[in-house]
Amino acid sequence: MADKKVYFFQINMISHKDDTICTNNEFKVIFNDILENNTSNIDDNKIINITETTDPLHTTADYISTTDSSVFMRLCKQKIRAGFSTRDYFDNKASDVVPGNNESKNGIEICTYAYIDFDLRILELVGTQTAPNERFLNKFFTNYRNNYYIELLPIPTPHSLDALYNCENPQIKTLDLQIPIPNIGILSESLGWTDKEIESLMLNNNLKVSLCLQPLDNNRGSFVCDTDASRNLIDIIKRKGRRIYNKASICAKENTDNLRTYNFFEENFGFKINVADHHISNGNIISHSRDALLEIYKSKMTQLFNENYSYFLEYNKE
Repeated sequence: MADKKVYFFQINMISHKDDTICTNNEFKVIFNDILENNTSNIDDNKIINITETTDPLHTTADYISTTDSSVFMRLCKQKIRAGFSTRDYFDNKASDVVPGNNESKNGIEICTYAYIDFDLRILELVGTQTAPNERFLNKFFTNYRNNYYIELLPIPTPHSLDALYNCENPQIKTLDLQIPIPNIGILSESLGWTDKEIESLMLNNNLKVSLCLQPLDNNRGSFVCDTDASRNLIDIIKRKGRRIYNKASICAKENTDNLRTYNFFEENFGFKINVADHHISNGNIISHSRDALLEIYKSKMTQLFNENYSYFLEYNKE
């Protein structure tokens, strides 16, 4: 099993004519109209080309399945096949992944998955390196309905740093910082080492220091700070930023929630699903089929959306 990052975006479909944001129903009708008039049906597989005119490699959405309130699809981006090969591990013979070398005729692709909820106008996308990202939706409209354009607004996780900051009573249990050492003198001041002792260790400046602030008694009810003091601490760390710190995180709680870790510099927008792309049978690694993966991702992504539905509903009201 492997964790996959999942990202959510608020979709705004905007008219080029007057820059007005269209309603949820307008987005649904126009998006479905694009699919209705531009998809091909090959072996019961709905497919649409979303390749940009300036891109020599193909981008495709396929296995498109729709309901009255949503659409799920696989997104595929062509990769140059050079550098890839297959091997038969019984006779140890290698061969080309795909016969031929004309990339315009056939090729290999890397794929990811997207889910769109029309009622809340939200896009859910599994993050996969080099596969199509959320901007695939812009290509839909650039290619097929260019009198509109798409604005995508990332949705933070329910427990992002901003959520902690804005809650009624943020309480910080510990603060962890990592800083570079600009000179050896800091070691002398912090650790009480003499210059001679430092020189004997042959230390260089390629060092870092980790600091942790926590309550002295560190019992369950003790915190470094709470309420406005917590917000002030967050403001200070944000203001200093990467200019001072390599890493910064806090262990804190929102109101009466459980303790969580909040990272200052790593993104606060990634949700997670756990997906296995293979299984073990009699000691052999068996990759899941294309159809099996589609169903796994569809199930996991739908479940994740439903689990966070009330949060997305409230987020839309802000």
